[in-house]
Amino acid sequence: MISTDENLKLNTSETADLISMLRVLFDKRKPIILFTSLITLCSIIVSLWLPNIYTSEAVLLVREQDNNSIQGQAPTLGGLQAFSGLNFKAGNEELSKRANEGIYIIRSRQFYKMLVDKYNYIPPIMASKSFDHSNNKLIYSGAYDENLNVWADGKQPSYEDGYNEYSDIVSVSRNVKTGFLTLRVDHLSPYFAQELASNIIDEVNARMLSSDMSDANQSLAYLTEISQTPTYSETKSAIAKLIERKLNVLVVSSIHKDYVFKYIDPPSLPVIKTGPPRAIIVLISLLISFITSSIYFLAIPYFKK
Repeated sequence: MISTDENLKLNTSETADLISMLRVLFDKRKPIILFTSLITLCSIIVSLWLPNIYTSEAVLLVREQDNNSIQGQAPTLGGLQAFSGLNFKAGNEELSKRANEGIYIIRSRQFYKMLVDKYNYIPPIMASKSFDHSNNKLIYSGAYDENLNVWADGKQPSYEDGYNEYSDIVSVSRNVKTGFLTLRVDHLSPYFAQELASNIIDEVNARMLSSDMSDANQSLAYLTEISQTPTYSETKSAIAKLIERKLNVLVVSSIHKDYVFKYIDPPSLPVIKTGPPRAIIVLISLLISFITSSIYFLAIPYFKK
């Protein structure tokens, strides 16, 4: 058991150590301030040198297929919406398979490859350097010659490198309360960010539309064939309902361009930069440089011993 005198000595020793540390910091205040100021100044210069980032954002509603039973249950929705075979999901409902499929298509390597090949997006994704606001033009680095449309080393960046960059600038998330999806695209050029966001949504809609139409046509051909064979009346009724649902898919596909993702707020043309976080960069540099220099001068006496 520690006695009162020992406690007093321990507290006195700790107080003395704290006072000595503060005295060292006070004595070395000039080099600490100088070092901190130098690092902070460098961080300010670097943060100002970094190009602005702009974010185009689109808010989407997922158009859901109506999965009513084929066993004669009444549709849950009436009017044109029920006839279309589609409805809308929102609120606190679980993220549907359809919405999930759309999100994973956006994030897939196959979709990225199709997108960059179709629109020649490798240069703006991989070689963009800055944006000229006076001419509304994207400026490329020396790795890419825009006029000749060739890469400096004669070799285009790999799809894997491009996909990694694509994954960094494109994000999609869901608001649990509203059920809305939000697509965000970050880029040096606000115009390219808006264009990329629009094309991503259009291509996902087109891809899922093509897939559903192909499936519907194949199903209709098969169902029509088997409907001609003698069978029980209950089976004929079920087949007729299946045919009706597939026909609904084809009707909707011919009406709606926004087949899966419907715009609530289309991709915006950003006018206010969203990055880089220059104030945070400077603040973190200031804190790190101050703490590092303080630890350095406090540790010197122990190393000398």
